[in-house]
Amino acid sequence: MKNKGFTSEKLNFVLAFCAVLISAASFYATYLQAEAADKQVKAMTLPLLQYGTGNYKEEDREDIIYFTINNAGVVPALIKRLRFKYKGE
Repeated sequence: MKNKGFTSEKLNFVLAFCAVLISAASFYATYLQAEAADKQVKAMTLPLLQYGTGNYKEEDREDIIYFTINNAGVVPALIKRLRFKYKGE
């Protein structure tokens, strides 16, 4: 006569299956966290160019048009091309 109830073999199978599911979920969560950390590190190590203009220089007390570009990022910024246009030129 075969036992149709909840046997120890079925219990072992259910426990093993749950362990595999929990392991897979843990692996996926770790992967997502590592990917987010990688994106954060890349974002924090980018150059950050800040652009400014003015028409009066305080230090020299003179009317002059000036432009500034500052790198506020962590790594050096490589500027390959810079173009200023005034009245189409």
